[in-house]
Amino acid sequence: FVDHERIVFAGNALNFPLSQGAEYGVKMSFTLKETPAVSRTVYVTCFVEKVYADEDKIKLCADCRYTTIQEEDVRFLYEKVTGSLFI
Repeated sequence: FVDHERIVFAGNALNFPLSQGAEYGVKMSFTLKETPAVSRTVYVTCFVEKVYADEDKIKLCADCRYTTIQEEDVRFLYEKVTGSLFI
C-alpha cells in the first residue's frame, strides 16, 4: 500500500529488513504510461511506526509514515492514488 502520507511493506520474517522505530530512505518508481520508458521516481524518508505480525510471527507488515517528502511528490502520489486533483 502507498499513498501521499504513508507506505506499508509486507514480507516474511526470514528476510524482513525493517524495524519498528527506525527510519529508512525509500526510492519508488511509477510508470506513467503503458510503456516503462515513461516513469516518475519519488524519494522519501519514512519512519516505521508499527510492525504487525501474524500469530506465528512469520508474516510481517510495517506501517510507515513519511518524514521527508517533496511537496510535488505529495501532490503526485495523492493524484495517482485517488484520481482527484490535489488542492
